[in-house]
Amino acid sequence: MGIVLRKGLGTLPRQKPGHDRVAPRGGQRWPAQKASNSGPDCGAERNGIGCSPMVPGQATGDRARGSATPPPSKCDTLVDRRMAPTREPQAPHLDPTRWGELVDSIDAATIFVVVSSWLSARARADISVEDIWQETLWMAWRDRHQHEWVNLSRYRAWLLGIAKNRVHDMLRAFGRKKRGGTSQTARFSDLGGPETVGGMLPPRSTTPSRVASHLERARVFERTLASLEPPLREIVRLRLFEEIPTEAAATQLGIPLSTAKHRLVRGMQAYREELRRQLGEGTGAPADAP
Repeated sequence: MGIVLRKGLGTLPRQKPGHDRVAPRGGQRWPAQKASNSGPDCGAERNGIGCSPMVPGQATGDRARGSATPPPSKCDTLVDRRMAPTREPQAPHLDPTRWGELVDSIDAATIFVVVSSWLSARARADISVEDIWQETLWMAWRDRHQHEWVNLSRYRAWLLGIAKNRVHDMLRAFGRKKRGGTSQTARFSDLGGPETVGGMLPPRSTTPSRVASHLERARVFERTLASLEPPLREIVRLRLFEEIPTEAAATQLGIPLSTAKHRLVRGMQAYREELRRQLGEGTGAPADAP
């Protein structure tokens, strides 16, 4: 007995089990579906990788041997590889192999200028800028995990904060000494052997030759700054050496922002001209000076 599909199309014989299915139009036939053990398509087969979660006969053999789980397929291995966490590179201030290069990129000579500006002429006789810098490096390396790396400018500002605290501590210590105190903190330059900064910091962080080079360049910068008029000198030092934003520098100096910008333009022009003159005298300062 046939089944009527639509008026005018007649009847079609009922399909027997196992026969191919009949297409709805045109008399075309769909191929009979074959049983597959390959599981759902994960896309790996189309990418040419091959996807075979279950080898024919594998499940039966595993059940016969009492195995609970089949071996991982190529798809599983591919997914595990893609989902495996990637190791991020370590921040430069935490890496002992990169820390020396990081310190060089800060340009310690400019920090020497800033630290020296915090000391009076009388204090400079008792406090060495080199000692402040070396103790700053030691504390920065000791407490490196307390700083969250953002960029070089933020790290330099963090070092300047450590240096300023060290200056205040030393000034208080020398003040107590002058008032009759006997305790005094030993300076790194007075220590020897393994207790020097070179023995406490990663390689290439600080050496006598590096410190001497920093001091030489710092003297050139200080002479150049000293040649400027005091109002121009302060804004140039704050903006160029301490890297303080112009608005913050204007607030610190107690002047309007427009006045600070005007002084900065004049001061930078005068600073560059004087620095070229200093370099022309054969001071040995590098051409990339600020």
